[in-house]
Amino acid sequence: MRWLTHSLAIPVLVAASMGVIVIFTTFPQVDLTLAKLYFVDGAFLLHGSPLINGLRMAFWNLSLLMVIMAVFALSLAYHYAWPQRLLPIRDWNVILWGFLLGPGLLVNVLLKGFSERARPRDILSFGGDKFYTPIGQLSGQCDFDCSFVSGEVSGTTMFCLACIVLIQHHQNRLSQRWQYSLYGALAVIFTYVFVHRVLTGGHFVSDAILGALFTALVAALVARYWPQVQNLPPRP
Repeated sequence: MRWLTHSLAIPVLVAASMGVIVIFTTFPQVDLTLAKLYFVDGAFLLHGSPLINGLRMAFWNLSLLMVIMAVFALSLAYHYAWPQRLLPIRDWNVILWGFLLGPGLLVNVLLKGFSERARPRDILSFGGDKFYTPIGQLSGQCDFDCSFVSGEVSGTTMFCLACIVLIQHHQNRLSQRWQYSLYGALAVIFTYVFVHRVLTGGHFVSDAILGALFTALVAALVARYWPQVQNLPPRP
């Protein structure tokens, strides 16, 4: 959690988010131009593969599993010692509330519920019946579960951050080879989900980038401002 609580984490993530927003609002056709690069012969490159979609669901389930794990750890911490051996109580709270406020409230309830941006596969340019909408504009092209921003990239981002917290907390017990291997696996998972959501026509590039940045920003805010608490003494 060291980098999440670093004094520069929040300013850097805010600046990066604003920079991406400025780029994609100043040049609103960039998303559409990029999407056309991976729309070949009337279909998006990765659309429709059972194996690819199966891996997508597996990685999505990892995010759900992390949420469930955090809930159980906080629920059982007073009665058992193992949750606090895995992570301090404060870190479990940061993980749980990072998920609830980031992928949960901000992304899936607020942004996806009110952005009105149709997904690439649903717009006229790619065989759908909706109009293309740049980010930051409300066009009425989507009523629910809209394209802006990517919920799965958001959830995967929070999952990877939670795993990084776990790895860093136990780094004295893990060899460097194991740490590098785990970080590499997380990079593969994040990259796969990011590329999948874009190359299947589920999201524009800006949806995926901002889904990751907004989630990391929420996680950094929670990690920075969640109150310090003492570990609970487990009952005998």
